[in-house]
Amino acid sequence: MNAPSSTRRTALLGAVMSGVALVAAACGGSGTGPVRGSLSADESRALATTMDSENNTVVGDQTGRLDTSPGLAPLSDGSGHMPGLRATVLSSETTFHTQRDCRLGGNLTVDGHISHTFDTDTHTLTADFQATATHDACVRKIRTTNLTLTGNPNLQLVAHRERVNGAPSGLQTWSLQGSVDWVKSDGTSGTCDIDIQGQLDPAARARTIDGSVCGHTVHESLTWDGANA
Repeated sequence: MNAPSSTRRTALLGAVMSGVALVAAACGGSGTGPVRGSLSADESRALATTMDSENNTVVGDQTGRLDTSPGLAPLSDGSGHMPGLRATVLSSETTFHTQRDCRLGGNLTVDGHISHTFDTDTHTLTADFQATATHDACVRKIRTTNLTLTGNPNLQLVAHRERVNGAPSGLQTWSLQGSVDWVKSDGTSGTCDIDIQGQLDPAARARTIDGSVCGHTVHESLTWDGANA
């Protein structure tokens, strides 16, 4: 009778150990699932700089389109005659949609609204932007790794631009708030909250970025001389 009892005990022990292994695997003990991680302070600064560049490229392109040919408004004397053209301040509202391929894969879509005025006396364009930027598996090179960004759900962009005779004048400002999911090329992943503000001062030839990215405080500044402006 001892041999069968020993066999039953061995079988029971094996079943228990198998159950423990299954529970461990279900709880992630196997280590085969996604590995949650975080971005370093240096990577967060690099990400802030990248987002500064990609969003300001979109805003800059849209501002350039507004600045090309605003035109003049005809003035009526009330009799139906048009005695001439008068220099005035023109205002308009417009929407835009743009989608750009990210260099290493995926895309960035920006949908927005622009309130803008043009002073035909001083040739001054003022434009205020409100837009939504959505990353869709957009791959960016961040320091030594590739970072795949997907909106969670997106980023809210607010920007102000002013130009005189086609050249930037006064403070050019912008802000970006929201969240993105990210995956590194080594498989680690996470979610990053973004709250940054930037400004460019053409007179001082200076550009700054301040705020918070992925839990890290960000401050970046750039200055340039007249030859490189």
